[in-house]
Amino acid sequence: MLLQTVGMIFLLATCCVCSTTFWWNPMPPLAEIDVEAQPPSTLAEAWGAMVADKGKSGLMLTIVSLNVGGLALAVFGLGLQSDRRRAAWGTVASVAALTGTLLLAGVWLWTGEATLNARIWHAIALLVTLLLWLFVIPALRQVLANPPPADVDVLPPDYKIPYSIYHDDPPEVRKAKEIARRKAQLEAERQELERLERELKERRGESGQ
Repeated sequence: MLLQTVGMIFLLATCCVCSTTFWWNPMPPLAEIDVEAQPPSTLAEAWGAMVADKGKSGLMLTIVSLNVGGLALAVFGLGLQSDRRRAAWGTVASVAALTGTLLLAGVWLWTGEATLNARIWHAIALLVTLLLWLFVIPALRQVLANPPPADVDVLPPDYKIPYSIYHDDPPEVRKAKEIARRKAQLEAERQELERLERELKERRGESGQ
């Protein structure tokens, strides 16, 4: 449950941060923007332009890593909750990848030109990610020590799928069972009345003699 919660918080918080970027990380004035600059035509030029602006690259990497990492944490957290064997390794890999990308993003954010808000947001996300190691390592050890069965999600041939969380049978079957139960109850009451009637007749016969 913890991993799903943290993953969804990362995802939703990143969406909120992206939608409010123009407040705390405004664009430079139009006079400072080179409108005649040509976009990079090769991958090497694009990488060079990205590395040159470390602050922007660090912010971009933080946003992407928290989006993808948050989804991965939520997915593998559900896998752990469902006793999936590979979910523990997937969780460790996700936290490791998220930690590595956040560390790289932190280097760019703190060595380049970035706003204080972006650095604080990144520091909080990195701190939470590092704290996740206190939970994913024990979870992996527990799965390795007591691995769940491989066929945990395979139902036996004679398993009856319930109609709902409230009733095992559909309404028609429940009604038929209720009718049968009441018939059996009425038959038992009829037999009991007949027995009492016979006993009453026997007592009257004995008293008449």
